[in-house]
Amino acid sequence: MNIKATLLTSLLAITVASSAYAMRSGDGPRGEPPPRPPSVAHLQERLDLSDEQAESIKALFKEQRAKQKTFRKAHREMRNQMHGRIAEILTEDQMDEFESIKPKKDRRWH
Repeated sequence: MNIKATLLTSLLAITVASSAYAMRSGDGPRGEPPPRPPSVAHLQERLDLSDEQAESIKALFKEQRAKQKTFRKAHREMRNQMHGRIAEILTEDQMDEFESIKPKKDRRWH
């Protein structure tokens, strides 16, 4: 097997494995999605937080959401770059086949 074929096989294996992991049902019992984290209001009531503590936690949650959004965007760009590089390696027929094996409903491929 030549290095090009080995590289292609490795990339496809990684892509398929990561897609399968990302598409799993959930981490909760019986495949349910994990429970949502509590709201700041719920934490304030349950933990008897001061207004200052609640505002600090709210700011922390907002900062975390912004970081996650940036991470998702960077991940999407890296995936698109990888697929662009795959397109440079494959022949037109191979690329057509590669496109046909992508999960149709999984946005992570696009």
